[in-house]
Amino acid sequence: MKHKNIHPTEFFSVLALPLIACLLSACSSYKQTAYLQNVTEYTSLPHTELYQIKIQPFDRLYITAFNEGSPTVEAFNILENTSSANTLALRSRMSPVEYIVDENGCITLPLLGVTQVSGKTINELEDFISAELVKEHYRERPIVTVRFNHYEYSLIGEVMVPGVYYNEYDHLNIFEALAKAGDMTIYGMRDNVKVIRENEDGTKAIGTINLNQSDVFNSPYFYIQQNDVIYVQPNSAKAHNADIGSAANLWIRGTSIAISIVALLCSIFL
Repeated sequence: MKHKNIHPTEFFSVLALPLIACLLSACSSYKQTAYLQNVTEYTSLPHTELYQIKIQPFDRLYITAFNEGSPTVEAFNILENTSSANTLALRSRMSPVEYIVDENGCITLPLLGVTQVSGKTINELEDFISAELVKEHYRERPIVTVRFNHYEYSLIGEVMVPGVYYNEYDHLNIFEALAKAGDMTIYGMRDNVKVIRENEDGTKAIGTINLNQSDVFNSPYFYIQQNDVIYVQPNSAKAHNADIGSAANLWIRGTSIAISIVALLCSIFL
């Protein structure tokens, strides 16, 4: 048999095609997985004020106050015994009293009674309580500290560890939230992240943010609020892999059935 001689140029052309395909695939993967792609070493971002979320109904707050030499303010500092069980022992600890914001956005405070807190930031509420105590009971303003017990948000879709997460601070951004879930998978769409948010009136809003661009810092959805649901959609590669997996399963099932039929016919007629 006579073999056809392959010219070296043709040989390297054949090898080059898969290499070029791999390089293009790598570029595509980078575009899909890298954050903040338009940021360079010299990119400067506009100054923004430190964000603080606003208190909402059903939030859980710890409130303490201090005014040296005034025993009355100690009404704010009552501690309650909280216990938690684990596999080793029953542990007890003392914690400040928890105030749960009701559906009308109010809590009942010592000395001040029913107080509207919904819509205020933590700092605003601290200043408000301190000023009200001065008007009613003190000559000098007491030091008031307010903090969240915790609030919830959820991460679903293409993240490493989907689930419900808790945050006790008054600001948390989208990158920090994703970090707590182990970041996105390689199949997550960085340029089309959905944030589902419930407004104070009960209506729902859905925002889209692009984590590939630096203007994400200006998005109203960059900072996470109470009960936000962050949904990371799968990209086209994940959908393509799913299609291939389904087709492969069908092919395997069909082949298995065909082999079974052939084996059955052979056992009957041979």
